Amino acid sequence: MPDATNRGVGTELPDALIEAGEALIRALDDAGLGPDTAFWMWFRDVKGWRLVLSGGPLSGLGPKAAHRRVREILPGTPAARSLDPELVGVAGPQAASVAAIRDGVTTGPGFHGIRVRNNTLGGVVIPAAYVYRAH
Repeated sequence: MPDATNRGVGTELPDALIEAGEALIRALDDAGLGPDTAFWMWFRDVKGWRLVLSGGPLSGLGPKAAHRRVREILPGTPAARSLDPELVGVAGPQAASVAAIRDGVTTGPGFHGIRVRNNTLGGVVIPAAYVYRAH
């Protein structure tokens, strides 16, 4: 699998990041920590993609413990090993980007692969996003 980095991607999410993100979410699901909402979002301020995880048992751990668990699970997930842990964030359900995605792109559990481009959801500008799940 190609290196799942964040360099030079513009606003098109590389397939390697999509695959690595799904692998991580599946590993979290298997560990009983599956997020209710999971998506990649292009953040203009950092000029890069970030994987945002929210809700479910993972969020119940609190921010520091949730990040620690993600960092523990990543190395044991072969398809996600190249994913830089700095690209993964755990946010509360009330975070603006999470609420915007969840309310604007409602899915059931599982994986959906919905792309959002140049849109405003719930008053939040979404330059680009790739939504695995939002419920």
